[in-house]
Amino acid sequence: MLFNIFMIEKIKSNFEKNLKGALAEQLTKELFFKAGYEVFYYGVEHLVPGFMSRTEKKNRDYHHKTNNVISNLPDFLVIKNGKSYYVETKFRMNGKFTLKPNYPFPDAYIIVFTKDNILIEIAKEISSKKPLKPLNENNLFEFENEAIEACIELLKKYFKE
Repeated sequence: MLFNIFMIEKIKSNFEKNLKGALAEQLTKELFFKAGYEVFYYGVEHLVPGFMSRTEKKNRDYHHKTNNVISNLPDFLVIKNGKSYYVETKFRMNGKFTLKPNYPFPDAYIIVFTKDNILIEIAKEISSKKPLKPLNENNLFEFENEAIEACIELLKKYFKE
């Protein structure tokens, strides 16, 4: 009986984690669409479905250059006015985020959704000593403040501690 309860909690936890990530990706997609960008799914789960399950986790060589690049593909490629950007989306309840060592996309923008904010930074600028900036303080992508605020309201509604 105890094993079943443990398994149910683990399944529930994975489901909630996936749900938070899916909402963060959808909100990212909507922000870019609303700002006039073409948005393309680019992550490993879209370009190489099943890649992560094709090898046993204990045998996966993350130091192998090709594996490292494929397993770290940013979630989106966004394009507007002839300029393209890689965008990686994450959800972190507390807003704390660190990159894996040897992250192969230093020019990717990392957008982190929290329970009550949206943060952004270019990958090469992320460090443990420097906090990510609120999205509404970074005008690079020309998101409307109303769109950002609408996303933050959804985060507050669905992701209470």
